Order: sequence, then structure tokens, then C-alpha cells
Amino acid sequence: MPRKDIILYTEILLALLALLIMAFVLPGTGDEGDSITHYLISKYAFEMPHNFFDHWGKPLFVLFSTCFAQFGFVGIKIFNVLSTTTAIYFACRTAQLLKIPNVQLLPIILFFSPMYIILTLSGLTEPFSAAVLMVGIYLLIVNKATAGVILLSFLPFIRSEGLVILGIITIYLLYNKQWRLLPLLAIGHLVYAVAGYPEYHSLWWVFSKIPYGTLSSEHYGSGDLLYFVNNFHFIMGYVVKWLIGLGFIYPLIAIYQQYVKTEKKQVIVSTEVLLIYGIFSAFFVAHTLFWYFGIFGSAGMLRVMITIIPLGGIIALRGANVILGMFNKKYQPYLQVLMAIPIIAYPFWGDKPEWNYQQFDFKADQRAQFELAKYVHQTYPNYNSYHYYYEAPFISVPFNHNFNLNIHQPNQPFAAGTQQHIKAIRENPELQKPAFVIWDDWYAKVEGGVTWEAISTDTRLKMVKEFEQKDQWGTPRKTVLFVTN
Repeated sequence: MPRKDIILYTEILLALLALLIMAFVLPGTGDEGDSITHYLISKYAFEMPHNFFDHWGKPLFVLFSTCFAQFGFVGIKIFNVLSTTTAIYFACRTAQLLKIPNVQLLPIILFFSPMYIILTLSGLTEPFSAAVLMVGIYLLIVNKATAGVILLSFLPFIRSEGLVILGIITIYLLYNKQWRLLPLLAIGHLVYAVAGYPEYHSLWWVFSKIPYGTLSSEHYGSGDLLYFVNNFHFIMGYVVKWLIGLGFIYPLIAIYQQYVKTEKKQVIVSTEVLLIYGIFSAFFVAHTLFWYFGIFGSAGMLRVMITIIPLGGIIALRGANVILGMFNKKYQPYLQVLMAIPIIAYPFWGDKPEWNYQQFDFKADQRAQFELAKYVHQTYPNYNSYHYYYEAPFISVPFNHNFNLNIHQPNQPFAAGTQQHIKAIRENPELQKPAFVIWDDWYAKVEGGVTWEAISTDTRLKMVKEFEQKDQWGTPRKTVLFVTN
């Protein structure tokens, strides 16, 4: 094996080992909301088969992650660790197939992308979508197009914006005159349409149940057109951000040389232009427009870009080679080291580095909710005979609640030991008794629509105890326990 390959695979192996250690040692969940909800959907999928066809939960993600989730939150973090390592490996193999020099830089670019690693240690769907995308692209490049197209056809069942990626795959197949493969892009939808028919009694559910199928985003609003551009350093770091910008200059020069100057040497191929630059650009522009116009339920979350981070890494590698190519080859290994230093340093740099322990620890509201659960377990031995009203997803974890057993109609009774949305306390004058009502300063207020003023003056409830923890910015986060009078 060439020395360069030994270095490359050693880097990937070290990334895997580091991520596995982090998954076991670091207690955090990536974020306090969707990360937990996706974990709960996967964990209780065998108990609630509907979860395998929950469009918000992402059916293919649930199918692959549910066995891991049975081992607790660490289990689903390991699933995402394997996903990210797979994405890094196939990004490197893809770069090699495209004959991009200095591939040893790519694992460093990807592993030290701050948000990628933080959200790998979560229950979110983005790391898995990045892995499936890279495996699919690799299969297309190694002339296993049938398998690649079929695999990529399932992307919308991991992330809904996979439909944008399928649009570029369609252009790629048309450009390469692979007409016979076009129908295979529908395989994912056909398989799930049939598989989910007993659940929804409709084949159209694969479209009608998409939670973001609306030209409205009133709940989240809209944002600046350059929001993702201006904040991309939070995702991959400043150095990589500028390398990606430089990387976009490369195909312009290459295309000019090949098609305008008609040089004999082929510098870039259509495969790279469409599958790497095309998918990255289409995905980035789509989310930019979704947020700018406030459509398709866009919340302007930076994390959505995780799906295309491996592609961004390949483009950044092209940018790095624009710089390295200016120097004699014998100096390039030393220059690679010099280039890697700021990439590695960025997540740890500054007064408020992107990687600090707080990012990988439980958040302040989670710590407060853990304290609340401990208090309930110690103070109320019969806590399972109580009904629960709350909104914050993380509360389900210490109480071992299957949140899918929630009754969404607030005027209907629900079983003791299970949870109802907190909004039921404002929509239903009669509460189940005995009951705990758990109010927090974000989910209960924003998602549940129950303000502190409303709950603190509710005569049906008695406040038992407040639990407060300060976040990394020193802001108090409060969770409050009430019981029914």
C-alpha cells in the first residue's frame, strides 16, 4: 500500500476511534429538541410501528437506527459516529477517483469541521444523510450507477430536501445519456408508498405527509439572503470556508481551459462538476432561498448543511490544491502541514471556541430537567401513577416516556405514566388527576404556547419546586414542577 494511503486510512481510523471515545465519554445530545425527538422515535419504533413510516421522523433513518437506539442515547450516537466515518471514507475514495491531489488533507478538513462533529454526537438525521449521499455518489463514479441511483432514491426518507439532490441526479443522468436509469429515481418513493399503505391507506402519503410541504413558515419567519454564507464558518470553520470559495474558482478555470482554449489535458470531468459542485450548490442555494422567502417550514438552521459537508470538504480540497499547486511538489507535504494547523486549531481558538466542553455536555435546561426528574423519583414513589403534561422532549428521557403515546387531542383522557402536550392545560378545563405539569422556559412557552404568567396564575395547579441552571452565556434556564390541586 502506498505511503499516502497508509496516512489517509490511519487518519480515518483515528477519527473513528476518537468519535467512539467521545460518544461514550461526553454526555451531551447535540441539541435539546429534534435530536431527542428523533432518538425517541427510533427507540420506540418496535413498540409503535407507525414510527417506521413517520415522515417527520424520517423512515429510513428510523429503520437503520432503531436497533442502535435500544441501547440508549449512546447507541444512537454510535450510529451517527459510524455514519460520519462512512461519509469521510467515501468522500476520500471519491476524491481519489476524481484524481484530486493531497487527499490526506480531506479527513482533517472534515473531522475538524466544528458543527459536523458536535452534531455527529446527536440523534439528528443529517450525519446519516451525508453518509448515504457519499456512498451513492461513489457508486455512480465507479460505474455501479444502478445501485447508486437506487440508494440515492431513498434520500428524501432521511432528509426531505433529498428531493433537491434527486433533481441534480436527474440532470446528471440526462447529461450522460443514462435514460434507462431515470425510472429508478422513483424506487424509494414506490417502496415506501407500498410499505406505508396499511398505515395511511393511501399511496400518496409519501408526498401528502411531508411536514414541510407548505409555502409558509409563519412559525419561524424568514431571514437574510446571505445568512448561510455569512455563518458558514460555524459549520466548517473560517479557513475551510475560504478554501471552499477558492475551490469554486477551480472549475471555472478548468472549464475555460478545456472548452474555450481546448487544451488536450482534461482538468475536470462532468462528474465532478455535477455531482460535487452541482449538488453542493443546489442544496446550498435551495436552503438559502427557503429561509429568505420563509417557505417550506425553514427555520434557518445551519445544521441542515451537514448533509453536504463531505462535498464541501472535497471542494475545499480543490481550493487547497490551488494554493499548493503554486509550489514545487517537494515542498507540498510541509505546506500541507502548515495548512492543516489553522484548520485543526479553529475549533479550539478564541475566548469562545466552537469546541468547548459545554458544547458536548448536557445543556443548562437538560441539567435542570435531570434534577427535576431525580426530585420526582425521590419525593413521589408512586410517580408512575401520575399523568404528565410537558413539552420539552428531553424530559421523556429520565422518565422513560414513549412520547409517541401522547394524546394530541387535548380533550381526551390519557393513561397515567404517559405524557400529554402542555398546551392541553390551556385548551382543556379538566385535567387528568393526579398530574405533574412541567413548565420550561423554551419549549412550553414557544412550542406549547403556555407563558409563565399563564401557568403561574393557574388556580388548578400548585407550584412544587423550581429548577434552574445557567447556560454557557450565564443566562438562567428554568424548569418548574407543578402538581394538580
